[in-house]
Amino acid sequence: MPDTPEAEEIAAVLVEERLVDLPELAVDQPLVSSGLLDSIDLIRLIGKLEELYGARVGDNDLRAENFETCRSISGMLARGSAV
Repeated sequence: MPDTPEAEEIAAVLVEERLVDLPELAVDQPLVSSGLLDSIDLIRLIGKLEELYGARVGDNDLRAENFETCRSISGMLARGSAV
């Protein structure tokens, strides 16, 4: 798998892919609890993470806390729980 993306890279992907309706995104900004990401957006994000980084997000990874911030997404990938 390529290098684990940093939180800033994930924030850039979310903005560039228009998964969030913001011109920029802080790495600790709530995504799920704030409603910035819904279930469809999460599916699109997971697909993009697979495409860009070779990440495989398993059923056990599909928890809101893993996708709450760009930092938590990066942490999930770094821990290797998404393979």
